[in-house]
Parts: sequence; C-alpha cells; structure tokens
Amino acid sequence: MIMFKLFSRAAVLGILLAITIPAQADDLQDANKLFKQGLHAQAMEKVNAFLDAQGFKQTRLRRKMMDLAAARRGAENVTTPHELAEIMALVHEGRALSAASKADLLRLLETPKAGCLTRLLPEELPVASKPGSLGGVRNEVGLVLLKGRPFVIAVMASHLRDERQGEAAIARIAQRVTELLDLAAASSPEGRILDPLQAR
Repeated sequence: MIMFKLFSRAAVLGILLAITIPAQADDLQDANKLFKQGLHAQAMEKVNAFLDAQGFKQTRLRRKMMDLAAARRGAENVTTPHELAEIMALVHEGRALSAASKADLLRLLETPKAGCLTRLLPEELPVASKPGSLGGVRNEVGLVLLKGRPFVIAVMASHLRDERQGEAAIARIAQRVTELLDLAAASSPEGRILDPLQAR
C-alpha cells in the first residue's frame, strides 16, 4: 500500500515516535512517564487518546514495542499508509508540536538510517524518514524535501516471503515518485523542462 502527499511549500509529525520524543502535548508527556513506570496499559490509552484527538482513528498502540507474546495474542500495533503520511505531514507543518520539538524531531528523522526509502535517491536530497521492520514486514514513511515540491510518502509491505524484495520495492517506489515530482516541479504546464532536475 502506498500513500503520498504533496506540499505547495516546505512545511513533518512524529509517527509513533511521538511517544518517545518530548512533544508539548501533555498527554504524550504523561504517557512517557507512565511507560517509564511500567504502566503500559495506561500509557497506551493516553497515546491512543492523543491520536484520536488528532483524527488518527486507525493508528493504534496496542502493545509495547518488541512484545512478541502480545503480538501472538493479536495485540499488534497498527496504522495505515494514509495515516502514517498524515502524521508525517503533521510534523512537517508543525501542528501539535512546539517549534523546538519540531526541530528536534526533524533532526532525528533526517539522521541517516538503515531504511530503504533513500537507497536509490541522490545523497544530497534531504529526506526525513522512519523505517519499520518486523519478520515479513517492511514499512517506511518519509518527507522528501524536493525543491519546489516537497512531499510525504508512506509505503507498507507485509506477508513478505523475502524481505529484501519488499525493501527493493520501497526503494523503487520512492525513486519513481521522486523522479516524477521532480520533473513536474522543473517543468512548465506544457511539459518544457525549465529548471535543473534534482533527482538524477
């Protein structure tokens, strides 16, 4: 499943990273404290209430990270590509975050990581991303700061017999979307390329 969102100007939220990043939202601050105290159920309630308040009804925290026993019981953390892209857009636009929290979060998301979204993109192209992987699952969301046409992309792949194929697909999708939007940003409405391409 793929979702991407365009922006008319450079303007990213913290995925479920918001749980561990000090945001200004009191509910998330309280959730951090509850997690640290081992009160996971109460912490998850606060996080899910925050997500509800932001309009994210399909993104649910149902277990603490890496709790295989809970996952086997069906308590899986879930989201959709659409909501993941919207959450990243929320960060980019600075909604629900202070300016300092937004800057901290973007700095963290822009740190190079072992994801696959940027594998086929030019190294100099700024990308803020968050990969996720579990057995048979590869997901990634990113804010690609393409000059003139920044965009958010979220790609999710599951039931992967060969996880490397999922990683390669995410990289190819990100490359193709970036190339198409780069061409659109550099071209006139009639299709003439007026500006240098960034994604070469």
